[in-house]
Amino acid sequence: MKCFDAGNATALYVEGLRRLVKYGPSIESLELLHRAERPIVYAAFAYGIFAICAGRYEEGRTAMHILALNISWLDEMVEIGEAVMAQIADLEPPLSGTCNSIKHLNVEA
Repeated sequence: MKCFDAGNATALYVEGLRRLVKYGPSIESLELLHRAERPIVYAAFAYGIFAICAGRYEEGRTAMHILALNISWLDEMVEIGEAVMAQIADLEPPLSGTCNSIKHLNVEA
């Protein structure tokens, strides 16, 4: 957890994604992805999708729009999405957490 505590973007991304999948959307887990979204395209994609699923439509839409402006082809966006899905599958067994359906943001977590 030294890398996470030091604010390493990859560690923030992995921990944010893990928390989102395991516990469902929360302000804290979305913030971890948001902090990693500039240097890591996978974090930007995951942040956009999970923000939309959590009811933060404008934030999610804006994140996806910015990501789309920074990549060159639609195929690249699809590859990023597939990579995020593979990373999620590697973090936890599928459907092991509470984020199995669309949920609203848990503001108490």
